[in-house]
This record gives sequence, C-alpha cells and structure tokens, in this order.
Amino acid sequence: MRPASGSRHESGCPWRRHRAQDELAERQRLEGELRRVVETDALTGLANRRSLIRVLAREFRHARRHDHELAVLIFDLDRFKAVNDTLGHATGDAVLRETARRALNDVHDEDTVGRIGGEEFVVVLPETDQPGARHAAERLRLAIEGRPMAINGIELSVTVSVGLATLHPLDEGHKVLLGRADEALYEAKKAGRNRVAIARPPADDG
Repeated sequence: MRPASGSRHESGCPWRRHRAQDELAERQRLEGELRRVVETDALTGLANRRSLIRVLAREFRHARRHDHELAVLIFDLDRFKAVNDTLGHATGDAVLRETARRALNDVHDEDTVGRIGGEEFVVVLPETDQPGARHAAERLRLAIEGRPMAINGIELSVTVSVGLATLHPLDEGHKVLLGRADEALYEAKKAGRNRVAIARPPADDG
C-alpha cells in the first residue's frame, strides 16, 4: 500500500527521501559488484591482469615521486602443463586456487597479488628494497613447496620459480620494471626451477 502523503518511514525520514536513499545504496552496491567482477580473476579471486597492472603503475608513480623503494615478483608453477595433461584441467584449476590462497596468506596487507594469465602470478611490493624482496620471494617459494597440496584425494608436490626486480633509476616505466622481473623468471627456469632469480639492472645506453 502506498504510504500516506507526509508520512514517515520508521527511521524518521520522509518515505520519498528514504526510497531515494535505498536506490542510491543499491546503485552503489551494484557498481561495487561490477567493479569487483571487472578487477578480479574469476578462478582464483586475486586481482586480474588489468587490475594488477593498474596497481603497479600507481605504485611506480608514487615511488618515483617520493623516491621510495618498489619491488615486483613474477612467479609461475614449475611443469604445470604436466599437471593438466596427466590429471586434467579441473585438478589444474584446483592447484592454481591453492597456490593463490597460499600466496595471498604469505604477503603483507599493503602488497598486491594478481594472476596475469595461465599459471603466472605477480606480487607488487611497495616500500620494499632488494633484500626485503628477496626474503619475500624465498618465503613465498617455501610457502608453495613446504607441504603437498591435497587435491581431490591426491597429494601433489608443487614448486614455483620466481623472478624479482626492484625499481632502478633507469626504469622508464612500470612495464620496464615488470619486463625485468619476467626476464629474471626466465633465468630462474633456465637455472633449474624452484628458485629465485634477481633481475639485472637495466642497461645504460648512454
């Protein structure tokens, strides 16, 4: 039944104003849900590539402006293709979710963990120098390797390789920093996997 003219909601507000407040709250809820969907990796619940790159770009600008430290880790699962090929994609997806959970539990609140595709993940570490980043990378590696993952009644031993890069004065942008971390990841793979490799500083072409 339509409320009488001039009547008030139980909160004390006029009905018309209360309805407008409800509509605003619902719109804000829907916008927040849409933003969450757009920025979140559907499989793992981590930041997706788009969201992660935006965070990295913001932290890069902040570190440059205030002369602060910044580090980036890229890690991926060693021999993950074999898991998918032998045990199926459902098991592979479960391994990715457990990897994401362990990574998220291992980092600090101010750090950002994202999945940027396949079995590859990125961690953005604000205010972190190379020794601190190396410690974080080793801690993360051990968090994955430390105990088998129980997936669908099967215990799987999973390891990761990690590439680490810290902000350098010659880095021209966040993509350069991320690219150096990716090169370090390749070096970790080439050196035998299940290890951390530190990126070389960028070359001074001058």
